[in-house]
Amino acid sequence: MRRLLRDFRDFHDPGSITRRAHLRKALDGWGEGRPGAVLDFGCGRGRHSFLVSSRWPEASVVGVDVDEEALDVARRRAAVRGYSRLEFLREDAVSARGLFDLVICIDVLEHIVDDLGVLLRMASALKRGGLLILHTPLFEQRRYFGVASADAGHAGGEEFEHVRDGYREKTLLSLVRDAGFIAEEYHLTVGRATAWLTDLDYILARRKLHPLRAFTYLSANLAAVVETKRLPASGRGVMVVARRSEG
Repeated sequence: MRRLLRDFRDFHDPGSITRRAHLRKALDGWGEGRPGAVLDFGCGRGRHSFLVSSRWPEASVVGVDVDEEALDVARRRAAVRGYSRLEFLREDAVSARGLFDLVICIDVLEHIVDDLGVLLRMASALKRGGLLILHTPLFEQRRYFGVASADAGHAGGEEFEHVRDGYREKTLLSLVRDAGFIAEEYHLTVGRATAWLTDLDYILARRKLHPLRAFTYLSANLAAVVETKRLPASGRGVMVVARRSEG
């Protein structure tokens, strides 16, 4: 039962819905053709790797992570679904330089102390002119019901182990530039209604009012679907699309 609940939440919670919707829009920017090789850096249990592989079945997609348990889950899912050109490896197993056309990195940097070092590794893995799609929480997020930033996201019982709450726009764009990328797009994600309902869901979970969470959980999911139809005026997350410089 715990595995079924985990699998469901991997693909059907407000954060996942929001991130996948904005990732799809970013992938739309690829235009004609497809990337030959894609790296999902910090792939976890593979939710974004599967999205990319489904979109471009002929592309070689590699998901890497430091969490072996998460990688095992991703491998099992890939085997069940018959993804033959999708593989999941430990992060230190991928050292190729200039191999990938596209790197995605979704909600990973906030977990890593040496964020610039990781971005430099991504730049090294990309071909010149290759594309980076990056998503991370925004710093100084507006919280509701007295929920602290450090508490956010723990309603499902997971410890996210963030080393920072997120990034300010200027800081993130500077970091991307220092790693050798040229930012092409920057926009906010996770709209106000989704954020409000997510915080309410957390409060109900903390107070063990689980029957009421059926309403807040479904409502937050619906809000996420609606709010991803357009870019929010304010948000809790930020997506950057950047290209590795040709130099």
